[in-house]
Amino acid sequence: MFVSAIAKHLSACFHTVQAEPVALGAGNNASELVSYAGRTLPSIRPLQLKQLLTGSKTDPLVRLQSVRDTALDQLNQLAKSDGSAVQQKFLDALATSQTQVRALASQLSSTLSSISDDGVKGQALAAAALIAANVTPVVTIRIPFGGDNHSDQNLQAEADQHLSGVQAIQTLMGNLKSLNLLDKVTFATWNVFGRNLNGIAKVTSRAGRDHYGNHAVTLMIGKNVAPGVIGGPVANSSGAYVASAIDSSAGSASASGDIPADATHDAAARTLAAALGIPAGVMANDFTSSAGGKVVPAALTSVP
Repeated sequence: MFVSAIAKHLSACFHTVQAEPVALGAGNNASELVSYAGRTLPSIRPLQLKQLLTGSKTDPLVRLQSVRDTALDQLNQLAKSDGSAVQQKFLDALATSQTQVRALASQLSSTLSSISDDGVKGQALAAAALIAANVTPVVTIRIPFGGDNHSDQNLQAEADQHLSGVQAIQTLMGNLKSLNLLDKVTFATWNVFGRNLNGIAKVTSRAGRDHYGNHAVTLMIGKNVAPGVIGGPVANSSGAYVASAIDSSAGSASASGDIPADATHDAAARTLAAALGIPAGVMANDFTSSAGGKVVPAALTSVP
């Protein structure tokens, strides 16, 4: 739920419509749903978003707009006759939000009309639209990069999904650029656990990869992210590759680094928060007391 911790800190800065993250593409797997303040958030499909904002007047979701308009008109008439100032202000706010949503649909019509499915491309387009609308400080999407490939013969699915995954990232960044948001958004992928690397028989025979706690990869793209590779794999005593410790000042893999290998995941989280402009002291309470790692300055153009 790290994305929720980030959203909590950024929502006040961005004045987003909601503080909660929006999860796209997590509908088929409950373990991918996001929670915020103890509440599990619903997954929103890209086609649902498109239908709501651009659908025809006969679409069920869009018909709700006319029902809402009618009810709002009736409430306004009632408020004018005997409503309090607070009640009238509340109704005015509802009317304003209605107008803003429809104006937003018009502004984003090109992006929204390009959504044709709930897959990676549709999620990338929907994410860009939600960010442009300042709906939420964080949007999550699902990009397959091999997935549950225990029996992936010749690592074929992994190879195919790496190509489609990178293309999805390119689509997202292109959408952000077209909406003049490229320097205002940071993209990051997050692996909760790694897969076997070279030096293990199953991988050498190209018969798939198993869960592997000694390796994970995080990719970050953003204005405050310095280009380069931080850390890296090294061979252990048996010849299998594992994550190395990291020298935080240089960002290089180093056996004597000040970030031990088993704390590199925590370091990635702290560094991503710093890339978003959140000072380490502000994020401190979002980590458990036993969490290790530290911000890696070498990964950033500036440290808040």
